[in-house]
Amino acid sequence: MKSQQRTEIMNAGKFIEEYSSNQVKYISFQWNGKHANEMVDDNLDFRREIIKYLESINYHNINGELLRDLLIAESQYAKEAWGIYRHYNLLAENLIRQTGKLYLDDFLISASLSFDTYCSTLAVDLTDIDIDEYIIEIYERRAMIQKENMIKTYDMGIDIFLSYKAKQSKANDLVRQEINTSKPNILKNILRFIKKIFVS
Repeated sequence: MKSQQRTEIMNAGKFIEEYSSNQVKYISFQWNGKHANEMVDDNLDFRREIIKYLESINYHNINGELLRDLLIAESQYAKEAWGIYRHYNLLAENLIRQTGKLYLDDFLISASLSFDTYCSTLAVDLTDIDIDEYIIEIYERRAMIQKENMIKTYDMGIDIFLSYKAKQSKANDLVRQEINTSKPNILKNILRFIKKIFVS
């Protein structure tokens, strides 16, 4: 019945286009209280339909609230299902890319819910983003909070973004190495071109 109600509301494309937070009930984690194979999430099929549609359009120009609410639901699902959607990292990555620091807390809390969400969040690719801005932001938020659970979340967040920083540095090193490797070939081509001009 619930699936039929969602179908009657709108298709995936229209749902995404018109999404607002008061529609979160259609994609939120609706759990039967059981785990693993016995677990049922009434919104799972529709939520995954939405995510797959987003993937088909490369997450182009998507409502930030929708990305946040999908990430929260998928992280809660992963915690109780003892497994995770295989492209969770892309959902997390696009939340940061499209909303910046706006939903940073939701990004970090979702990452902290389980080992699976943590590992998938580590796989996020932000090599072209200014990681230092996020590390500073997390430090600042940590300094202003007294809740022990959020302090732990921010500490974990610092580690996550430091890992992004390390990947970024490694990527830059590879680019520099590639440039240095190609320099002799470039010089050879220039000399060959000059020689050709003078010979002719």
